[in-house]
Amino acid sequence: MKYKGGHYKAVKWKRPTGAFKLNSDAKFLPRDVSGGAIMRDENGILVFALAFPIAASSPLEAEIAVALYATKWAISKGFSSFMVEMDAAAAVQYIEDAGVG
Repeated sequence: MKYKGGHYKAVKWKRPTGAFKLNSDAKFLPRDVSGGAIMRDENGILVFALAFPIAASSPLEAEIAVALYATKWAISKGFSSFMVEMDAAAAVQYIEDAGVG
């Protein structure tokens, strides 16, 4: 579910064509900042899932930190080609503006 403009909207996972997809998300509460990620193949089959605490001072920083941690983890496990998807529009825009994505 995605919340926008006072309404919840169902969000459906979209299959990547011939690739792996890494989805990440963060939780930012005053005393509980954590993240998670899941990688699936083109058929939607689970490849791995992660959950971990992170250090961040804002929701934007948390979203970016989670995506970076999960990406580095996937690379360390031998994945060299995959898509990264996140639902935080501000974080996606920040990454695109920085020329990283």
